[in-house]
Amino acid sequence: MIMACEGYSKRAATITLNAGSDAEGAWIALGDPTQVDEAAQRLALDFNEERESVMRTFAEGLRQGLQSIFVAGTPRPRSMGSLIRHYSRNDDFLYEVVNPIYERATGGTLPRAELRPLLDSLSEWSMFLMGYACAIYQRAVRERGYGNKRNPGHLDLWSATYLPICDVFVTRDTRQCRALKILNKANRRRTRILSYAQWRENLLVGSF
Repeated sequence: MIMACEGYSKRAATITLNAGSDAEGAWIALGDPTQVDEAAQRLALDFNEERESVMRTFAEGLRQGLQSIFVAGTPRPRSMGSLIRHYSRNDDFLYEVVNPIYERATGGTLPRAELRPLLDSLSEWSMFLMGYACAIYQRAVRERGYGNKRNPGHLDLWSATYLPICDVFVTRDTRQCRALKILNKANRRRTRILSYAQWRENLLVGSF
């Protein structure tokens, strides 16, 4: 979304999502996994653990605050969909989420009137925001099943951002697969989300 903000601020007609040294390393790893040494693997694992720690701390703090609100009488959202519908209409809330990303990407403040044009500029924005809404609902809102081990991780949900540009999304993580199938209902592209076993079977029978 950093590159999406940069592109929007420059009114660029197109943006390149897989450019830069980080992306180059990813393509090398995909092309030849043997080049990913132990140090590189450790770096990737440390990054994932750091992002997950941030998400866990955020969700635990948010959960404590929300539970006190629910106990005081505020209705608890009945589903992830109801939570998403509620906040998708709240421009003040969306601006508080999006503007820090925009500032980090461009060094400038997003004009308030530009919020909706920015969000409408790319389908990836809705998937990105819905991924966070999924995390908030599953870990901070619902009464049961909110533990970290039962729900998809931070990077798992970040992956929702790629659904509008994928024909097929393959994952070996059951929790991620389940969450992305829910979020994919709002994806105009209707990406096929497959488990690794399903993808492998399709390859073997030649259905792709």
